[in-house]
Amino acid sequence: GQKNNSHMSFRFKGKRLHTYIKAKKLRAGEVLLVADTTEEIQIAKQYNYRSCALSGGHQKVARLKKERPDFLIHNLKQIIPIIKSLSPKIN
Repeated sequence: GQKNNSHMSFRFKGKRLHTYIKAKKLRAGEVLLVADTTEEIQIAKQYNYRSCALSGGHQKVARLKKERPDFLIHNLKQIIPIIKSLSPKIN
């Protein structure tokens, strides 16, 4: 059988994202991670990024909500007012 290494990809995904964010010289408060999995919401929390859960992926909305993302949207157009509301705080 195939081993489940999802915890490894979780750590690798988070580490890669964090390395990228640091390379771009962004502060945690300047990052909004759009996530369609509970794993990605957890990564956002781990690095103090804001998280925006996007429904419609493999995971049910209830499961995404359980992770307590900062925002929950059902289509990408809904992210525009969120970004606008956060932009003044990014100075």
